[in-house]
Amino acid sequence: MKTVVSKISRVLVVTKEYLRLKDYQQSLGEGLRFDLLGPEHTESILKWRNDKETIGAFTTTGGLSRKAHEQFLATYEVQDRIDLVLVDESTDTPIGVFYLTGVSSTNPQIGKFIGEKHYRGKGLAKLATQALIRFAFDHLQLVELYAHTRKDNQKNILLNQALGFRSESVAESSNGTFVIMKLQRS
Repeated sequence: MKTVVSKISRVLVVTKEYLRLKDYQQSLGEGLRFDLLGPEHTESILKWRNDKETIGAFTTTGGLSRKAHEQFLATYEVQDRIDLVLVDESTDTPIGVFYLTGVSSTNPQIGKFIGEKHYRGKGLAKLATQALIRFAFDHLQLVELYAHTRKDNQKNILLNQALGFRSESVAESSNGTFVIMKLQRS
């Protein structure tokens, strides 16, 4: 197992370096693209993560300070994750964030959030998550992905099910109750 994890770690380092060097932008069709998360997305991330209506959707519910986000970006290259910002190509507007964490672990997780409210309910989260799943399975060669979703976030649980995730367990934490779901590469 250690060999597999170190192979994935090397792929992650190479992938992040490639994405950074290529000023990563990946068109998803439908007038959308993924950009690698960078400092230029800070204002959008802070707005989304501190919105009183949606702050409870995140694993950590205390909001996000500018300093904490800047520290996150400063250490991003050594973190075991890939964060992509969904952008409306017609307006060049960031509309959400999609990410893989624990990529070189035995429990890689996927996450998604449409931050711009007027883009919600249009199927964009499903489209972008499908692209991220393909990236995880085809490029990173992951064999499974997990999603940790607040138990009261039924829309996200239903979306995960529509994407093929199956419930594994329910976990309690100081931040709430989470449904743990798993997707196997087919």
